[in-house]
Amino acid sequence: MLSPAFPPEIIFKLLDFRDLTPPTALPAEESLLSERAIEKRIFQFRAGRAAARAALEQLGFKPAPPLLRGPQGEPLWPANVKASITHCDQLAAAAATIAPEIKGIGLDLEGLRRPLRYNICSYIACPSEQEWIETLPKEQTTRTITMFSVKESIYKALFPICLQFFGFKDVVLTPTKPGTFLARLVKTLCPELPANLEFEVGYTLSAEYVLTHATLYNQI
Repeated sequence: MLSPAFPPEIIFKLLDFRDLTPPTALPAEESLLSERAIEKRIFQFRAGRAAARAALEQLGFKPAPPLLRGPQGEPLWPANVKASITHCDQLAAAAATIAPEIKGIGLDLEGLRRPLRYNICSYIACPSEQEWIETLPKEQTTRTITMFSVKESIYKALFPICLQFFGFKDVVLTPTKPGTFLARLVKTLCPELPANLEFEVGYTLSAEYVLTHATLYNQI
């Protein structure tokens, strides 16, 4: 079961639409879909919005407002909410909080059974990270996808703060214990996100998926 160890102030929702009725989105959210969107894209969009709605309702937003989109495609959450959504296949997940000590949340879900079409390791990983990926040959695909997913979660957590693009290699990950990396920023992204800032990120594996998460706290 994909169940990350979030603290109680973070609401986490995982919806499996293999066991539920097809997801729906609010009318204002539906208007964000392109007229040329394919069926898979429509399903995943609605699934993500349904997971977000479930998380927001548990936070006390009843009814949950439409989740619209910013200029960079980012979800526009209600004021004072830090949150993230993700989807893969027929799964969708969301994490949300109103805790003032939390600066950002990132969440990503990836399938593990999809073959890698090309060697993305050199594109996403620095030498020390590549060494971790290659340490166990039988787990290289899983570790590569996990590394990719963790960095996606970090991007989702940090982008709303810095509002600028940064690459996979602008963050270096060091494994510390099972299911956990220590992340370090290679460069300054903004005054709140200086070079060498460190924070923990985590991941949970199942037979089919990896769910990764990044939570950034305000410095005390």
